Amino acid sequence: MTNEVENRVSATHGWFATDEHQYAKKISDTCYQYIEAVWLDDLESNDVWAICTSTVDVKDFTIKDIELAICEHFESIEAMEKNYGLTVISGDLNQTIAECYFESNCYCDSYSLEGTYTLEEAEQKITEYMKEH
Repeated sequence: MTNEVENRVSATHGWFATDEHQYAKKISDTCYQYIEAVWLDDLESNDVWAICTSTVDVKDFTIKDIELAICEHFESIEAMEKNYGLTVISGDLNQTIAECYFESNCYCDSYSLEGTYTLEEAEQKITEYMKEH
């Protein structure tokens, strides 16, 4: 997504970029909505993308839930806290935990917009989605 489109959408709808082709919107201190264009490894084309979206609320996450959510990104909760200089107990890492959970569960726990797209089409669909949500 171009910076111009990204800035226009985020300025008026509360979405912000978290990774390349991934955006989040804060719903509450513990709840975030995500949308992401995910590249599909297609032997016939390098331009096949799906779109996943989900809402993640970490309010009731246990320590074990947090460990499972972050395990693909950090060795431990302590490593995550050290990396950011923040603590889980403070709630300052809720968005990071939610994002890790979304990324780890994108294919199984999220809603996928129907079909596959080129990257350009996926970016347009994401822009439309963010304007509506």
